[in-house]
Amino acid sequence: MSPEDRRKFDSWLKANAVLGLILFLGMLAMAFAATTTSPKSSYVAAGMSSQLAKAAAVRESSSVPGRR
Repeated sequence: MSPEDRRKFDSWLKANAVLGLILFLGMLAMAFAATTTSPKSSYVAAGMSSQLAKAAAVRESSSVPGRR
């Protein structure tokens, strides 16, 4: 390889290493954020879905007969 080709390859390699490091740190931050979230948000979501299911059951049971 010529010295010019080596310089181009080295700069390309460094740019890819920096980009890979940035992506890795981003994924690491997302993984850490996911493990440190409060389970309260999951309970709230689960509670809301059960409330919506109960409301749907009440609506179906109180619907006018023959109107389906």
